[in-house]
Amino acid sequence: MTIGLDGAHIQLYDEQKPVSSLQNLFLPLLVLAEPEGNKMEKELNQQIGYIMGITLMELERKLDKELQNFRLKLFETCLEAEKERGTYQFLHYAFPEGPLLQQQLHPGANSSQFGTIDPSDHPLEIERRALEKLRQKMQSSDAYVEVWYGIPSTKNSQENQKEVDFEYSVRIRNILGATPEDVLRAALNEFRTQYSLDIRQPHTEFILQIAGQQVYITRPDVPLTQFVYIRSCFENYRIPRLIIREKRLVFLDYPPPPKIFEPSYVRREVHNQYLANETLVNGTSTVSDGNTQTSNGDAKQKQKKLFWDLDENL
Repeated sequence: MTIGLDGAHIQLYDEQKPVSSLQNLFLPLLVLAEPEGNKMEKELNQQIGYIMGITLMELERKLDKELQNFRLKLFETCLEAEKERGTYQFLHYAFPEGPLLQQQLHPGANSSQFGTIDPSDHPLEIERRALEKLRQKMQSSDAYVEVWYGIPSTKNSQENQKEVDFEYSVRIRNILGATPEDVLRAALNEFRTQYSLDIRQPHTEFILQIAGQQVYITRPDVPLTQFVYIRSCFENYRIPRLIIREKRLVFLDYPPPPKIFEPSYVRREVHNQYLANETLVNGTSTVSDGNTQTSNGDAKQKQKKLFWDLDENL
């Protein structure tokens, strides 16, 4: 790094450039400093080189300008993908949400052909008949949803708070058409009434989890029977078992990911592009090998000088 005319520190990312290519310096001073993440990058490079059988330094020497730009474009694409994917609570890209049933079209049909096919084959009509059969099954088997609740540890540690023994359960009936929000509200009221539990939080601070699975039911406005797990249980005369969890404890397992590490070659290429753009804006061009320099159309040859050859104070 060095010092510019405005007194600000200037990072020198390209170590292959000659000293004579540095311009507009306040003092002929170069400072050797370890860049941020240098140790991590060297460890990664060593591991990658061991797997590939060739060090990245040797590989970089063989890259032409086209391959360097392609590698930089790959990194920029990763950055764009990281910005587009969700990283907050329910929108977290890794949050496991219970799948919903998809209304499939009749084989060989599409949405523009609904007027020419049998109305009984329409997806909405098929779903209506399926729900009617499901209602008959649920009534004949006295179907219900079993909901469990546990009191988290009173210890201060977040890890201890996540350790919960689910020892209370209630049965929620008449759930055909009920939403997860309706089930949460009814279950919490039952826990307060049957077990005299002091649950002060509103139902909006809780979430339903499928028992035995790291999958959550989060759509508050979707009927419970539209979830694959719930529908499958009722269709096969099984009891759906759900667990009430606190959202704040669940979200501890899905924090925003750390910032993507920016390797040195990215900083170097971005800095070189910045210098190239500055050169075009200022109307000057610099030859990196230091043989010639032109300014405002002046092609006059200038003598190459190193900073160490200058005695006067710049």
